[in-house]
Amino acid sequence: MEDQRDARTRQVYARVAGFMYLFVTVAYMFGMLTASKFTVAGDFAETSKNILANEGLYRTALASQLLSSLSVVLLALAFFALLKKVDKNLAMLALIFRVGEATIGGIMAVISFSKLHVYSKPESLEIFESGQLQGFVDILSDAGNAGLYIAAIFFSLGSAVFFYLLFKSRYIPKVFALWGIFASLVVLIIGFTNLVIPDHADILEPGWLTMFIAEISTGFWLLLVGAKIPAQSSE
Repeated sequence: MEDQRDARTRQVYARVAGFMYLFVTVAYMFGMLTASKFTVAGDFAETSKNILANEGLYRTALASQLLSSLSVVLLALAFFALLKKVDKNLAMLALIFRVGEATIGGIMAVISFSKLHVYSKPESLEIFESGQLQGFVDILSDAGNAGLYIAAIFFSLGSAVFFYLLFKSRYIPKVFALWGIFASLVVLIIGFTNLVIPDHADILEPGWLTMFIAEISTGFWLLLVGAKIPAQSSE
């Protein structure tokens, strides 16, 4: 009876993890795609005009990205609870990596809202001439991009370990777990390549699609089907 209760509890964590996979992805994509619509590369005045005309929506987009980072913690906790009986030390390691990713995401949100302040209230930065404001924003953008790829490295390591544990446990189809491990390693390569040789990193950008497929497919499987947890367990 106790084993059956434990299996049901882990099943709940599996479905929570599946939902959070989808929620994190949707929240981040909405925020990123919406915010990018307001930006005109190299044109501070036009970007500022676009943001001021739709500041509420722009703030919502930034808040959505922050919410995505916060939700990563819940996602990682759900996976830790689901997989700790498979290998507690590895599950904890993956949890730490994903919390590190979420922390960097919070720092990136600070940078994003700082850029918003520059765009919406340029008069408050009296030490800069109008032509220098674009340069200041570019510096903040570079910091945000570095944060993105550093967060991607933390993300990929945590994701690879979680998918390895999913493969080991056979809670999801092996093909999903193996694809997740592969996609995580692709993101790891993308992250380091953009930090070390950014001038040649564009060729790897399509690799993000592998991770998108892995997270969406695994998320739907866990949410709709659940984990393949035996009713009776000897763990």
